[in-house]
Amino acid sequence: MKMNTRMAQRCVDVLMAGAVMATLVSCGPKDVEPTPFGEGGSSGGGSTGKGGYGGSSSGSGGGSTAQGGSSVGTGGGTSSAGGSGVTNGGGSGNPGLGGSTGAGGTAASGTTITDLETGMHYFENKPIGVVGAWFSYGDSTVGAALTPAGGTTFKPAQPGNASLYSACLKGAGFTTWGAGMGFNLNDPGDGKGGSAVQSFNATPYTSFTFWAKATTALSIKFKVPTKSSDPAGKVCMGDTGAMACYNHPAREVALTTDWQPYTVTFSSLAQEAGWGLQAPVNPADFFGVRLEVGKAAGNFEFCVDGFAFGK
Repeated sequence: MKMNTRMAQRCVDVLMAGAVMATLVSCGPKDVEPTPFGEGGSSGGGSTGKGGYGGSSSGSGGGSTAQGGSSVGTGGGTSSAGGSGVTNGGGSGNPGLGGSTGAGGTAASGTTITDLETGMHYFENKPIGVVGAWFSYGDSTVGAALTPAGGTTFKPAQPGNASLYSACLKGAGFTTWGAGMGFNLNDPGDGKGGSAVQSFNATPYTSFTFWAKATTALSIKFKVPTKSSDPAGKVCMGDTGAMACYNHPAREVALTTDWQPYTVTFSSLAQEAGWGLQAPVNPADFFGVRLEVGKAAGNFEFCVDGFAFGK
């Protein structure tokens, strides 16, 4: 049954990729993400690999560790007080570029991926080679609802953490594997007429940092497609068997109803056991980030802001 569900999902992904391609052609120049972007090789969006989305992640390390924020003007970065992998700290405020403090606590300082403040679906940080775009995706459940619509790129539009914009996803009714949003890290084709995802070398860093909140407490999967797990890497093959794609390294992140800073360390990412191509997590071959809600989430809504690399 597991293999049949993945095969059905792959078919839907292929159809969605075609629809997205048409949409991107009309988007005009952008800084990142889009067209044949599916959860596998292209820039995310419509096609999500069988099993790649949904399913629980076998992430290593403990759960989230809350930690108080710092005072206005001084607040240093938060750090994990215990468990490994994901840390979250209290306080409001926008980490801003390079992790500067806002009106309270801040995520670990780092190198900006995107602060979302352009209000465009695409973004880039030329000094470190980041170029990508925001996109959404979901399974093919009849009657399911997703905003922004699955298989398309979208512009961050809602107010963020003491900032103008954040990327938000709202949905309901997904029963096959779920839905999500994300971006690629090195996709020169994103928003410019087609997807051309390539590996991004993240070896100078040790983690991802970002801000997030949910309308109601929510657990999401933080996934990182790699050269080995994404079809565009031409290492994995197909949707089934020992060489299958889409088993991206991942871990759970528990979101609260207030803006909180989170850190996901590279060392905490792990693949699900028992299916797909198994490979060591290699930061030199990262493709992007996926923020995914499983099929059991019911109605959901969450937003993210201020993505950066931590050291």
